[in-house]
Amino acid sequence: MWEFFQQGGWPMWAILFVGSFLIGASLRFAVRPDRAKVGLLKYLSLAVIAASIQGMVMDLGTVFKYTVDPDRVPDAELTRTLLQGFHESTRPGTFGGGLLTIALVLMAIGSSRLARKESPAA
Repeated sequence: MWEFFQQGGWPMWAILFVGSFLIGASLRFAVRPDRAKVGLLKYLSLAVIAASIQGMVMDLGTVFKYTVDPDRVPDAELTRTLLQGFHESTRPGTFGGGLLTIALVLMAIGSSRLARKESPAA
């Protein structure tokens, strides 16, 4: 897991930071649903998405900067180096997507509990 995290580079720290808040807020919402928290969950989710996209773009920029220099990457190794760089550039999206998936499951639980709490007794 550490190698996966390292391959994503510095953007992984931003995703971890915001994603931790998102998971915590989602867990709290699942346990104690409150309609007032929905806005916070929505914007934290968007922040994780934005950080994931930004991280992937930043990583791709680093790959392009590195591979454009023929002294660093000989032509014979260019394709393999690009493919490895593209592979590592997907790490922020994968990490952010995983955190977002966990948070959305917790939000779904909270939403279900909130709907039951707010519905009139039958």
